[in-house]
Amino acid sequence: KGTNQLKKIFPNDNKLVSNFHPKPSDLILYLINFHTNPNSLVLDFFAGSGTTAQAVMELNKEDGGNRKYILVQFPEKSENLKDTEFETIADITRERVKRAIDMFQYKEKGYKAFKLVESNLKSFDASTSDPVDVIQSKFLDFENKIKENTSIENLIYEIILRVGELPLNTKIESEILYNNKVYYDELKYCLFLLEPTIDSNYYNIENIIKIVKNFYSNNLKIYLNDKYFENDQDKINFAESIKNIKDGSWEIELVVI
Repeated sequence: KGTNQLKKIFPNDNKLVSNFHPKPSDLILYLINFHTNPNSLVLDFFAGSGTTAQAVMELNKEDGGNRKYILVQFPEKSENLKDTEFETIADITRERVKRAIDMFQYKEKGYKAFKLVESNLKSFDASTSDPVDVIQSKFLDFENKIKENTSIENLIYEIILRVGELPLNTKIESEILYNNKVYYDELKYCLFLLEPTIDSNYYNIENIIKIVKNFYSNNLKIYLNDKYFENDQDKINFAESIKNIKDGSWEIELVVI
């Protein structure tokens, strides 16, 4: 039955279907339903073709639940993938989840996929004998550490991972405000100003202040590229300007990267 389900999702890849024999999603659905509540998080460390994701989404569709899933699959190559469109088993995992959402019209609109890659930030000496709290402070010290040609989106998610304040399924929005490319989370808790402005006037404190005012909230954390400042005095002036636009209950934290 699991093979037939895979064939329905990959109708044009006979080689894939004939060489992979996943468990039927009905079985996984039964087990999940037996041991979870509608808001559980289901973790599958050996995702394979992604049967668990489909089972979770199908169960949510049946009972209106809001279960979430995390799938882990190494980018493992296999002889069974020869003459298919996939290079690794992880490629199959992602593609099955994507196709299942479209085919069965699950209420989930999509998913995020992450790969292990080298850091976007210059590393520190991990062989140090410093105490744990000192090592942690170095790990969270972003200033002047961005590597060249770094993807802004990848950098944002690395910051999210390191700081631990936002879940990885947070939706990141972006727009142009006052000639600056601005990124922010859906709750507008974090504001990311990390890449060059649209015009030649790269650093304009008045425009940055206007952007911050657009994100008025009880708490705001601003991640700002060090290149926005010509010198340390600019940083001090900016920090003082931020203080002047907030009231007594509005907390703003500035992190220079």
